[in-house]
Amino acid sequence: MKILNQKYIQGFSIVLFLLLASVETGYSADSTSFIPANVTAEVNAGGVPVGTVIAWSSRSLPPAENGVQKWAECNGRRLSRAAYPELFAQIGTQFGGWGASFYLPDLRGEFVRGWDHGREVDAGRGVGTYQGDAIRNIKGSATVTGSIQGPLYYKSVTSGAIYKGSTNMAHSVSGDNSGYGRSFEFDASRVVPTADENRPRNMALMFLIRILP
Repeated sequence: MKILNQKYIQGFSIVLFLLLASVETGYSADSTSFIPANVTAEVNAGGVPVGTVIAWSSRSLPPAENGVQKWAECNGRRLSRAAYPELFAQIGTQFGGWGASFYLPDLRGEFVRGWDHGREVDAGRGVGTYQGDAIRNIKGSATVTGSIQGPLYYKSVTSGAIYKGSTNMAHSVSGDNSGYGRSFEFDASRVVPTADENRPRNMALMFLIRILP
């Protein structure tokens, strides 16, 4: 009976602990619902390191803590070293700055990429460095066969982003020998989705940075 009672007490203690933990983290006891107010209270209670960057699903900043706003949008604005010494100790001038000022990262309209840190996938970069856009090479080919005395359009094979255009071209090869040609054109949209920029599928959120402890 003592052994059963001890197991019962231990099991009850574990269940009670899980219930308390679920309330503190914002989840209900059965983890099927979420209470945002609890999470806001936890964040506002502190414990988030200065310099932490988060993706925020609102157009407005989180509520001020005791009248002090401790989060800022990552919009590249200039801050005073004297006013934010803890943040400057974390990020320094890696996002710009001189003298008594330094800058926040500007993540508006940008994608964030994990630092390579020796993995050799995106080597040669440091934390906070900017990288321009690029795409993988898009290839295509065109093969033309047949006599120059006849139209080449019906004896050409294309692939990839190369395709047969609609322009006929008459030309003289040598002497009285003449032939016909066909223009070949390049269009990447025949191979991949295109736009005025390079981008993956995405969702727009606002990046925030913790600026005060």
